[in-house]
Amino acid sequence: MPIFVRTHDLLSWLLPASNHFPRAHRHTFTQRLLAAAFDLREHLETANLRRGEARMAQLQLADEDMARLKAYIRLAVSWNWLSAGQYQQINNHRNARCAYRNNNNPNNHDQNSGLRCVVSTPSFV
Repeated sequence: MPIFVRTHDLLSWLLPASNHFPRAHRHTFTQRLLAAAFDLREHLETANLRRGEARMAQLQLADEDMARLKAYIRLAVSWNWLSAGQYQQINNHRNARCAYRNNNNPNNHDQNSGLRCVVSTPSFV
């Protein structure tokens, strides 16, 4: 599924890129950034293994992780720890989002619930 490939690529790029952040912030900000990225991946993997309400709960957690990750990335760019080109590279990797939409019944497998990749046709977990 595209979202698993994209999160893998994001983590593969983000980990070495964060090594260039200031040493004074590696155990605070960098740790939070990477934790959000790894939590996102883990919640997506767990959601893929679950069904029904358990899946929706994991997708909600993944959505929260994505929001935190985006906030941390924006901070890193505003502090000039990531260049505009690097920010564009991240955007290319993170063009996937998870969503818990319309409060549908978890057993409803239509196009209103689940996981989708924004850059391609809808894809559900």
